[in-house]
Amino acid sequence: MLCCLLLLGTAAVAAMTATVMPDAETASLSLAGRLQASPRGVGLDSAEAALSAYRSGSFEPVPGNLGRGYRGGDVWLAFDLDLQAWPQQRAILEVGPAYLDRVTVYLTTNDDTLQRVGQAGDQVARAIAPLPALKPAFPLSLLGQARAIVLVHIQTTSTQSALVTLYRPDRFVDMTVNESLVLGSVFAGSLGLLLLTVAMFLLMRDPVYLLWLLYVAMTTGLWFFIDGLAYHFLALQRLEWFNIATNALGSLSLAMSLLVATYLFDFRQLSVWLHRLFVVWPLLVLVAMAVGLLFDTMFVPSWLFLVSLPLTGAVWLSILRQMLRRQRMALLFGVPHLIYTGLAVVNIVANMGWLPFTLFSFYGWQVAGALYLVALQFALIDRTRQTQVLHAQTRQQLLTQLANRNQELEERVTARTQEMRQALEQVRQAELEQRQLLSMASHEFRTPAAMIKASLDSLRYLEPRIPPDVTARLDNIRQASQRLIHLTNDLIDQDRVRERSLTPRHKRINLTDLVAGVAALYTDAPWLRVQLPAAPVWINADPALLTIALNNLIDNAVRYGEGKRHGVVVELQSQPGAAVLQVADQGPGIPASDKQRIFERYYSKSDSWPRGERTSSGLGLFIVHSIARSHQGSIHAEDNLPRGTVFIFSLPLKERTVNG
Repeated sequence: MLCCLLLLGTAAVAAMTATVMPDAETASLSLAGRLQASPRGVGLDSAEAALSAYRSGSFEPVPGNLGRGYRGGDVWLAFDLDLQAWPQQRAILEVGPAYLDRVTVYLTTNDDTLQRVGQAGDQVARAIAPLPALKPAFPLSLLGQARAIVLVHIQTTSTQSALVTLYRPDRFVDMTVNESLVLGSVFAGSLGLLLLTVAMFLLMRDPVYLLWLLYVAMTTGLWFFIDGLAYHFLALQRLEWFNIATNALGSLSLAMSLLVATYLFDFRQLSVWLHRLFVVWPLLVLVAMAVGLLFDTMFVPSWLFLVSLPLTGAVWLSILRQMLRRQRMALLFGVPHLIYTGLAVVNIVANMGWLPFTLFSFYGWQVAGALYLVALQFALIDRTRQTQVLHAQTRQQLLTQLANRNQELEERVTARTQEMRQALEQVRQAELEQRQLLSMASHEFRTPAAMIKASLDSLRYLEPRIPPDVTARLDNIRQASQRLIHLTNDLIDQDRVRERSLTPRHKRINLTDLVAGVAALYTDAPWLRVQLPAAPVWINADPALLTIALNNLIDNAVRYGEGKRHGVVVELQSQPGAAVLQVADQGPGIPASDKQRIFERYYSKSDSWPRGERTSSGLGLFIVHSIARSHQGSIHAEDNLPRGTVFIFSLPLKERTVNG
């Protein structure tokens, strides 16, 4: 909309500058077929020389409008204006296209002299141009003349092509307004497509949208320059930048168009080599453009455009092939592409002079290009929709696969859980059978071992009659039977602990009485000394398990702490929040490296212990540790200085009562 308003302002300025009143008729006169051009390769250094050559018949007739190809240099155009056939007092001469560098117009007067009307073009300062029109335009004063000769001197570095039209002033204003509206609409629409493409690229992150973005930008910029908008709305200090930008944007637009078609119509499906050709060719276009700009020559771009013609034919055949193969994009948008590129080829061929250079050949490809941009935008929107549908389908497939995997995993977990339950049940059954076997074996071993020990004890009364060597052997048997009894007792205690470990039978007990009761079992043990507090110590615990723990601690002190020789001290203390039971001996002690491991199952003394020849089942202290843990208590071993070990058994103190 902004561009339309700007172009309307330009048209209004042009109308005010003409300052003529329209006659009764409104008309324009196309000079196609009425022009004559200076011979190719002949330089004319002045307007007088050009007029003389024209009058002498040296100029060449131009079949339509001027079209001599992509080359620089000067060319002179001339035509006779018969004012009797076209009676006007004032007229506007327009010379297009807008990207011509310099256009100078001369008019003969009644006295047959040449009058310089003015100079315009994108290499001429806007302040010098006679009229602020999109293309070079010149007001002609024809008052009082019956016949006149008009000379047009064109200086260009791009193409020797020109559209020359003679307008009545009012008709020129109408034409300028209409042209401004059309070009403004096309340019504003292109900018809208550019913004939409930016949004789609940022949303989809698809490289095709990036190519499309570059193509829209290059094409919009190209139209902005070749239609004269850049000349009027950009204040460039160096006017040669208009030519550089026009050539660069033309080459880039050609390259991007080929890349967009390659990826949009998926030429890779037809041939990998064809796809590679269509990708490499735009790179060559960019290189040729750089060479042309570097050496300031139009030979390379013009050669490039000519060579691109057969390549364009290959693109057409590829699109038709894709249409026959029912490729979606080719079916929907192949025809607009063929029309657009066909008209672009017509424009190139007309510039070369192989076809008439007309308004249709110049503007046709731009109008088709605008429609093609819109069609391609719909193509990209359709591609976006297809991509979203594909993403939705892929997402649904992934969700289905995920659900199947979850179901499969759940089934596998259920199967494995069932297997583990069965295995656990088998382990429990085997453990139960093992415990039953150990329990039965322990009870069966303890009875004959006790009988053997009792028999050996009774033989002590006959020691005076027994030979010394037999007495030594009887002592060895007695010690072995004693170890067997201890081992069976440990196994029985462990079995009892396992049976009660999950659910200890807690009840409120007086720990002082329990310790005293256990100590009373050792009636023939003068080496045992018990220290109890005067007040009862009440706790919530399993008395049976605590009895087992205390018996194991005392027996451990007797066996490994040489208790019968040096004595064992059992002491009960009531401390804040805990009841502490200590069993101390004066044996060889326990190395620091073993003080943690002695509570592990089946762990016996290391070789570093003194009297390492004594063996152990490794269950006694493990049983004590299990009982302490089941009561949320603890047990650990410390050195009993100066000699021996003290086991500290702590239990949480639930209640203290001074008076029973």
